[in-house]
Amino acid sequence: MVWPSDSHGSVYGKRYDNLANELTPPVGLQRTGVGNEFLVPSQIANTQHWPKVDMNDNGDFIVAWYDSPAHLFQRFDNQGKPVGGENVAIDGSALTAQQKDVGMDNNGNYVMVWSFYGAVDRDIFGRHYASFAFNTPVGTNVVLDVGRGVELTFDNVTSGGSTVVEFSDGGPTLPAEYLVGTTPPTYFNITTTAGFTGDVTICVDYDPADLQGAERDLRILHYAEVPTPQWELLDITQWPYNGEMCVRTTSLSPFVLATPVTPVAIEDPPRPVYFLDNSYPNPFNPTTTIRYGIEERAHVTLRIYDAAGRLVRTLVDEVQPPAPGGIAVPWDGMNNSGNSVASGVYFYRLVADQFVQTKKMVLLK
Repeated sequence: MVWPSDSHGSVYGKRYDNLANELTPPVGLQRTGVGNEFLVPSQIANTQHWPKVDMNDNGDFIVAWYDSPAHLFQRFDNQGKPVGGENVAIDGSALTAQQKDVGMDNNGNYVMVWSFYGAVDRDIFGRHYASFAFNTPVGTNVVLDVGRGVELTFDNVTSGGSTVVEFSDGGPTLPAEYLVGTTPPTYFNITTTAGFTGDVTICVDYDPADLQGAERDLRILHYAEVPTPQWELLDITQWPYNGEMCVRTTSLSPFVLATPVTPVAIEDPPRPVYFLDNSYPNPFNPTTTIRYGIEERAHVTLRIYDAAGRLVRTLVDEVQPPAPGGIAVPWDGMNNSGNSVASGVYFYRLVADQFVQTKKMVLLK
């Protein structure tokens, strides 16, 4: 159960079991000091209004509210612990979009609907979110393939946790100088309870046929919620080329593929001077070949990791001369101890000077 506090501008909550007995809030949630009441955390922390709640059959639940100028929500697991670690702005387009409802299925997917009070009429809008949670272990260069063509690489995970990725067909209103870059739109929100330092590399695959503008103009925007909610342009580490691009960020929240209203006055970017091709064959058994290219002399490492981010095999760790045409390196499905690895998903990561890229392959036996 959730309700607003008129005196404090906050949303309070209380959990019950199926016999209507109150449940103690989990450690980490701020308690109000009245029984087992707790505060629903809000990152924007203005004034929370009109809360709604829905729970699935697993006991997971979601709380949504309005906090000018955005709608927000927070997911919780069946123990009452926040999932994802922070609130997510879902719509900041108008102050009049205030009435809402929320529903959640047993897989953690959810839908939100709200009414919009326009100058002439009133409309009802909705947005569907597909939600996925991933264990994020302690380690360096931790890779998460979160599906739908999105891959994350954490430089350094200091404490393990859960990383939640939510895909939707909409998000906070884009700045006037940008348009949504793909059809259908590609919005995704990333939150994590894991502790990490350094950057997070985000690589996104897309279909060039779905782009709203030229491939060279495609960008990834990041919705920074503090200190002032706004979209920001991320630094590109791999320019959009042949259906893939990568960026780096130091914080997580909503992201979107976007393209500028005014085309960028640059030539088509060439093939990267450093590149990492898709392994072939993929899936494979028992051997696949990884091909990469470097245009300058560089210290190169090519390593294989399992789905949990653990090092499996180091294929290359040496200084190499320029090879813009490419180098082919086979992997025989063996680990560093000389043992055959099990079937499953594996990641190969190339590091050459400032170039870092990770791709996925599947071993099927």
